[in-house]
Amino acid sequence: MTSFDRAQGTLRSLLTLVALAALLPTSDSLLAQAPTKRSVTHDDYDRWTSIRATKYSRDGKWMAYSISPRIGDGMLYIREVDGDKVYEFARGTSVTFSNDNQFALFKIAKSYEDERKKKLEKLHAEEEEGEEVEEEETEGLPPDIKAALAERGMPETMAKRMIEQNGSSISEVRNFLGLPKPKKKKKAKEASAKESSGDKQREKEAKALAKRVHMLELSTGTVTKLENVKSHRLIGDSDLLAIHYDKPEKEKKKEAEEDADKPKSKEGEPKEQTASKEQTASKEKEGGEKPKKKKDPKEAKRSDGTNLVLRNLATGKDETIEHVRAFGSIADNEWLWYTTGTKKMEEGVEHGLYARELKSGTTINVLRGYSKVSGITTDYNDKLMAFTSNLRTFGDKKAKAEVYLWNFSDQQARRIIDMKTPGMPEDHKIRSSGLSFSHDASVVMMSINQPELEDLPKILPEDEIKLDLWHYEDGLLQTMQAKQTDSAKVALTAAYHMDADRVTVLGTPTNPRMSLLTDDGSRALQTDSNPYQKQVTWDGRYSDVYVVNTIDGSRKKIVEGLRGRASRSTGGRYVIWFDHRDYDWHAYDVEEGTQRNLTSNIPVAFDRELDDRPEPHRAHGSSGWTENDAEVLLYDEYDIWAISPETGKFRCVTDGIGRAGGITLRTGGPDLRPDAERDDNEKRRWIRDELWLRATDTNTYATGFYKDTVAGTGKPQKLFMRDASIAGMTRPRDADRLFMTFSRWDQFPDVWTTDLAFGQSKKLTDGCAIRRDVRWGEAELVNWRSDDGIELKGYLVKPDGFDAKKKYPMMVYFYERSSNRIHSFPSPNIGTSPNAAYYVSNGYLWFVPDIVYRDGYPGESCEKCVVSGVQHLLTKGFVDKDRIGAAGHSWGGYQTAHLITRTDIFAAVESGAPVVNMFSAYGGIRWSSGMSRQFQYERTQSRIGGTIWEQPMRYWENSPLFHLDKVRTPVLILHNDEDGAVPWYQGIEFFVAMRRLGKEAYLFNYNGEAHGLRKKQNQRDWTRRMQEYFDHHLKGDVAPDWMRQGVPFHKRSAEKIPHAPSYREAVEAGLISTGDEKRGGAEETESPGNRDQK
Repeated sequence: MTSFDRAQGTLRSLLTLVALAALLPTSDSLLAQAPTKRSVTHDDYDRWTSIRATKYSRDGKWMAYSISPRIGDGMLYIREVDGDKVYEFARGTSVTFSNDNQFALFKIAKSYEDERKKKLEKLHAEEEEGEEVEEEETEGLPPDIKAALAERGMPETMAKRMIEQNGSSISEVRNFLGLPKPKKKKKAKEASAKESSGDKQREKEAKALAKRVHMLELSTGTVTKLENVKSHRLIGDSDLLAIHYDKPEKEKKKEAEEDADKPKSKEGEPKEQTASKEQTASKEKEGGEKPKKKKDPKEAKRSDGTNLVLRNLATGKDETIEHVRAFGSIADNEWLWYTTGTKKMEEGVEHGLYARELKSGTTINVLRGYSKVSGITTDYNDKLMAFTSNLRTFGDKKAKAEVYLWNFSDQQARRIIDMKTPGMPEDHKIRSSGLSFSHDASVVMMSINQPELEDLPKILPEDEIKLDLWHYEDGLLQTMQAKQTDSAKVALTAAYHMDADRVTVLGTPTNPRMSLLTDDGSRALQTDSNPYQKQVTWDGRYSDVYVVNTIDGSRKKIVEGLRGRASRSTGGRYVIWFDHRDYDWHAYDVEEGTQRNLTSNIPVAFDRELDDRPEPHRAHGSSGWTENDAEVLLYDEYDIWAISPETGKFRCVTDGIGRAGGITLRTGGPDLRPDAERDDNEKRRWIRDELWLRATDTNTYATGFYKDTVAGTGKPQKLFMRDASIAGMTRPRDADRLFMTFSRWDQFPDVWTTDLAFGQSKKLTDGCAIRRDVRWGEAELVNWRSDDGIELKGYLVKPDGFDAKKKYPMMVYFYERSSNRIHSFPSPNIGTSPNAAYYVSNGYLWFVPDIVYRDGYPGESCEKCVVSGVQHLLTKGFVDKDRIGAAGHSWGGYQTAHLITRTDIFAAVESGAPVVNMFSAYGGIRWSSGMSRQFQYERTQSRIGGTIWEQPMRYWENSPLFHLDKVRTPVLILHNDEDGAVPWYQGIEFFVAMRRLGKEAYLFNYNGEAHGLRKKQNQRDWTRRMQEYFDHHLKGDVAPDWMRQGVPFHKRSAEKIPHAPSYREAVEAGLISTGDEKRGGAEETESPGNRDQK
């Protein structure tokens, strides 16, 4: 056994585990004992850790999780829940526990740090490959100078004048342009060969690592390595581990060389080489070489299967199945299927699809012959298996899939659908995936591809016209059409009825898809939005709902102009929907053809009454159906109702407990049913009688769980409620315990465990050790009234060591209603918006107020809520009135821009991707979706509630652009040129107006970025600059160079070099000197860290 096997799996002592009667401590004792702490810095972002990929053994006695930094290599922990065994594996990933709880399988990822170090060394090795040379006199300008001039938009004549008229040398022109001196390449064949050899060895090691699976024996810590594994899988509830090995690298290399030697056809496949008749006759006459046997034309299309090993983990015995191309499990993992094949036909090797019953070991040849097998699916009761295969046309240029059916007998599968099946349209093709059965297995649903479009006639490039013609009668704008698949290329839904042996095509090119409705497959549910396409532009998505006869394709409209969606009941007898016209739930009885209003007689609202957008309210949702579609469970704001769609009778399942206590109750939680019930397909269909209810206190945002029954045998029983956010609650299949995470603003979401009675609990992980080293804060709810008397809520975070007698700078961040995020743990991170953890750790207060809107006046609504909240906190005496900042992005960015036109309460603000001119934005396009922006103002977030012709003054009043002359607050603007949500010219309008008015403003455009920053390097840069900007205005720090003097266009790259992590790493590694960045014209920039040291 290697040192890796033992050392990595060495047992170590756990941190002391705290067993508590309550689930969550009021304070973290580990944090309370921490010594003097430091502030979070920008260097903490990448190394901040989190818990990922948590897994549990079936008996709940073992768990696995990774603690990983945001960027870098993590550590896998596999630990005993109640014991003291912990195994650690650097860069471990993809853990699975064996069904017998004896083994853990995992892989090891390649090292991020090592890979980055190699890339950095290679980068600077290439840079140093040549030595600087004196510039020789040449005719014309060197290529690098020409390229630099073109990039900067400068004419070449300018450089020529420098040389001819001013007497400048080529080197001086290079210096002027900030270009490095040219280097002469060294003749270093040996070094190059050595480097190439090293690269190949590293590549070989990386491939081997990617195909290596580690198997840890939990009781002993012994690790067994499985090499060259293509894939592996634990099969169902059995002790079997399926290991599919890859072909050895030597064989792959040999085959690749053989293929490379063969001439290629136009399609890129190896071309057959055949001797002419004359050549063959000549050789035979001379008694020479006999003609070669004609090659199999399908050989190029085939591939070699490899060994599939079935290892019994209980006995350690292996069984090998040769030549396996693919495998999987079906029928609740009671059967294993696999396909076999070889590139060359070999005697004694059978190609085909096989199925093996794992319990008996019986193997059936389901389909004989090499083919592409896809879409394997079984019926609800695991009595039938359907799949597609191109067996009869395999090897053809245009092979066609056909549908086969197998009945789990010792007989082969039979072909049930091909191009000659009645009802199958001519020139259409069966799609190889997407098969499904009706509940009773009498109907197979599938998709068929429409005929391929003919190629357009060829024309010369100079005759080609590229034009988009926008027509006022088009259903969708050209920009939306461009985002969608051509209707002639979409797959159409079709139904195959076994008893009639007939295909019915149900979909159309303009409305291609639908889903089965009834258990017998005779009816399907379809929505048609085509009549309402135009309304998407300014209103919302509407559709007509149909019940479709899958036998003859006829359809019956049951709802017209529905805003929202309709859904089927579990048993398929009913279709239900929430209607925006009366805010009630409705049901359609498929058998009777009748409709019923389900909620009109219930004295509570089922719509989201707090939704303050000028559009119809949505429903709170539904939970599921009781057995045989007897009742549907629907949510109001707080409680759950059971309603019979047949009789209309209703009852409150939760007995009004939710509404009485202001607690929202929703189904969800661990499955505690007995194994027999959990394994019963029919039982699993319906919502279980015993309900676990997730609970949220709408006043305090405490969360927890209640227990109740659908039958209503008693009132809901509270299990626990805590001032924390609870997530990931799960119960492993055979365990008598629960696992979950708890988090608060000041509580990292570690994993906890408790017994099923919630009597004893303990923390199992310590996922963020760095958290103990840094200053943090505590969040508290804040309540106040606006000037209009509206009750408002938000939360305030105070930094560690808060002293109410001191004055603090404060950041205000808002969007809409966000106070419900009070218990979310804010990991320090780079991003588009300012990071709360960073600012609080560095001595700021952090305030998040809710905003309640009035239709037509979104800007004023924000102003009244935010400003009143700030003023309320100012009365407390600990907020410095001269050091308050605000920030927001997108909708928050708009609101920030509006605020500074109406108040001087802020010393500085940041506005990300804002709309400042609602007139021009109203007619804009959301380029990511192609949609017009009109709907946003008339119906949704921007809340104007009308068109620019109906409500011109509302658009004017709510557009910051027309009121910027009143601004006395500095503003930092972020708007990127690939923003697909808000047109980035809005940011330009904002900036150039502020500039024209002589007001302090900065516009950041990260080239090629979208609505929010996606590239890490840009997130890192923006996060740092926001901090510099706010620290200058709110803390009095020295303004950075980019604020004092800007960044000239031609120095924009050089200015950023000193802050690049790879530059710092190269300096630390001695690969470059600290003056190297000046070659590109960069000036030394004082970083926050350097400033602190000074």
